Amino acid sequence: MEKDLNSILAEVTGLMDRAKGWMNAQGRDEQLVPTFMKGNRSVALMQDLANADKHQELTRPPFSGHRPRLANVRRVMRTVGTLQMQMGRDGRMIATGPGSASLILTGEILDENGVLLAELDAVIDEALSQWEGFFNTHGLTLT
Repeated sequence: MEKDLNSILAEVTGLMDRAKGWMNAQGRDEQLVPTFMKGNRSVALMQDLANADKHQELTRPPFSGHRPRLANVRRVMRTVGTLQMQMGRDGRMIATGPGSASLILTGEILDENGVLLAELDAVIDEALSQWEGFFNTHGLTLT
């Protein structure tokens, strides 16, 4: 689970360096990237979590204004629609019905005082959406 979380943090926060490089290559102001990040809470929290993980401690002012940390990281099942779950003879779960189920990684993002800031899965989803908007606004592509 920790490996999955590290991969997610690395991929989402790696967008910062890619965006700066693409902005620079297209003759645009790469400082728009950190400005965007500071103005989007989920993006800022993801970057701060990744920086804290990478460096063990934030040595620069955090993008989010907090020194976030993770707690109670876990996998949970997210269901959509009507779904019936039962256990098969081999111990595997069998899902039937018109709905769907998926495992997601979540946890609590806490500030430096232990106060809940947000749920990890919501922050990941929002950060990706915000980055997509930034890339579309500035005509950047991932290809």
